[in-house]
Amino acid sequence: MNKIDIILPVYNAQGVIEECLNSILNQTYKEFNLIIVDDGSTDNSLAICQAFEGEISSLKIISTENNGVSKARNIGIKNSTAEFLCFIDSDDILEPNYVQVLYSYFEIGIDMVIGGYTYFNNEKNKLLVSDFSNISSTCAENVIQNMLVDKTGVKSSLWNKMFRSLIIKRHTLQFNENVSIGEDLIFLGIYLTKVNKLIITNECIYRYRINNEGAMKKIRYQKTFSNQNFDEWEAILFLENYLFERYKNSSIISNSVKTKKIIVANKLLKFSDDIVMNKKLISFIKENIFFICVNRELSIKNKLGILSRIL
Repeated sequence: MNKIDIILPVYNAQGVIEECLNSILNQTYKEFNLIIVDDGSTDNSLAICQAFEGEISSLKIISTENNGVSKARNIGIKNSTAEFLCFIDSDDILEPNYVQVLYSYFEIGIDMVIGGYTYFNNEKNKLLVSDFSNISSTCAENVIQNMLVDKTGVKSSLWNKMFRSLIIKRHTLQFNENVSIGEDLIFLGIYLTKVNKLIITNECIYRYRINNEGAMKKIRYQKTFSNQNFDEWEAILFLENYLFERYKNSSIISNSVKTKKIIVANKLLKFSDDIVMNKKLISFIKENIFFICVNRELSIKNKLGILSRIL
């Protein structure tokens, strides 16, 4: 019985899903199960996935109505029986050593493994490479801090990580199906509070696509702004309450959460025309002007941009 399940939600990804599936097919370590959850695709995504049934061993395809990525991942968790879990995106590419590297670090007492990654565009240009040098230790507090404030760090994304299924099921962890942006942040933040020990490796295992044709990527902060963008603010508020209960006296956690809130507030204020919400965000920034000015995680450019929102 395979010890690893890879959960892959798919929605209207016909232009990129084959490349993703080929990268799964070409894994050096073959002893894993692939659970594809087609989230009501209206293009040829499901047919492309079905064409791989004879090529990828232990492939399970579940077809559902369109309910969003969180619901799709929860369905994947429900159908998972393996000891370890990975979550990937349908428009990205796994390095051939993805499964092998993550799994090789698991031993007794290890509850999570985090691997390196690169960002690339449709022209296959490398745009960014992960850098974990700012993580002083692998205790949960430091990893949560890095997740919240470091652009090239461990990220709040799921795709470069392997999880222990027992922790997810013991604590009945699920993705919030009412949140469109920030569902990964909530899930990962809570999971990290449950781990005893984790390992971070700089080995590059995952390629994350920028400027994709849609698939399961989060809604971007663009001119097509909608109320769904406020979900990220609600997500960080939810996680803030949870983390403060767990780390009541941790300045590391309180400062990193506040920094993340400032970053999110600034993004929202760039595009939002919601008067009531904007007043709340501006009030929050005004209350933390000194913190913003002395914050080492924010660049001078970012600080000037943030402060310009309240002038």
